[in-house]
Amino acid sequence: MENIGLVVCYRLTKDSQFFNDSFKKYYYEIIRNDSYLEGLYFQIERNLLRLKVHENYLYSNGEPLQELSIPTKTRLGMIQSTKIIKKLYKAKHIYEGRINEEYIKHRFLFFAIDSSISDESKVILTFGFSKGNKEVLDVQTNLLSNESERLYNSYIINPSLVVLDKEWKNEQ
Repeated sequence: MENIGLVVCYRLTKDSQFFNDSFKKYYYEIIRNDSYLEGLYFQIERNLLRLKVHENYLYSNGEPLQELSIPTKTRLGMIQSTKIIKKLYKAKHIYEGRINEEYIKHRFLFFAIDSSISDESKVILTFGFSKGNKEVLDVQTNLLSNESERLYNSYIINPSLVVLDKEWKNEQ
């Protein structure tokens, strides 16, 4: 098992069917423009970097990760336990980052790659979205987790087929 060395973003072209759902676009339009959401995102990223990767799955304390909860603050400053990462059951290799507000659920999808396939272990962020309606959220999650799984499989076959953006947080 090895530590995650890098969090990178999958780069979608503007003509992609899923461009509007790309994590990078979601980050710049939603997360980065809200200090509360950005703070929670970086809390999730810091916790991701503490996890281990083995055979392209995340591990915590030597066990396969199914979910990870931490104490977080609400917008009103109250402390609550929050599930920030969840392994999706319908997609074999896909995880979901979670930021829950009272009426809006923010989600981003990702997968882990270990250094047997790549130069170093990494998390690859794929899509980001938010919804207030549970049924709509489930449909969106299923659609984008299937596409994330397809990207994962493409990366395993040939990493050069999936274009990654290592400097995505440094762009304006």
